[in-house]
Amino acid sequence: MKLNKFIVFPVAAVLALGTFGSASAQTASPRLALQFGTNGLTNPLVANTTNATVARLLLDTTGSSEAIRLSSLPFNLIVGNGASASTLTNCRAYNEAAPNTALNSSATTAMVSGINNITFDSAMILSANTLTTVALRCDVSADLVAGGTFTVNMNTNNVVATGASTGLPALVTIRGSVIVPPVVVPPVTPGMPVTGGEATQNIAMLAASLLIAGLAFTSISARKTS
Repeated sequence: MKLNKFIVFPVAAVLALGTFGSASAQTASPRLALQFGTNGLTNPLVANTTNATVARLLLDTTGSSEAIRLSSLPFNLIVGNGASASTLTNCRAYNEAAPNTALNSSATTAMVSGINNITFDSAMILSANTLTTVALRCDVSADLVAGGTFTVNMNTNNVVATGASTGLPALVTIRGSVIVPPVVVPPVTPGMPVTGGEATQNIAMLAASLLIAGLAFTSISARKTS
């Protein structure tokens, strides 16, 4: 049976992927490498807020034989600890080089668990040998569940990218892999410190080593304002 969606790696093996570049002997072709950023996220989320950054995706065309055309991105949302996907609404993608202009200007519906394909108003043309970061920003509704988690990942098989000149399908790969365990934030009592964060992350790291998606993922946690 052929498995093409998820790959299981031990932690050490996954981390090792990030230390090697692409093989220089590969045949020249349109290509696009993906990697989620682990910084710059709105973490934890807060209810009744707008433009929270829930994912940052690096698009790398290093070594591509031509520019890459990209018309959409399929963000996969996984919820945990009682979180609801519909809490994230009005989600839009932004090229961080132009952070005030959405790639999909029309408001989207609420997010769903699973694939959320964000279709751009017009195709992005990514020049060869460049790095571009796309941020996914959403409004957060009042029904945010304290301690809930939202994990965003992406399967390279679902990414449709082509050579801007030839129209040939681009080779979509993973630039590197870093395990980012979900962080659970308990309800906060005003004036009292939150403890146990390191222990929670260590437990989550061990669990994450058992099953890793095809592309490294980012996770954000949630809490309500008191």
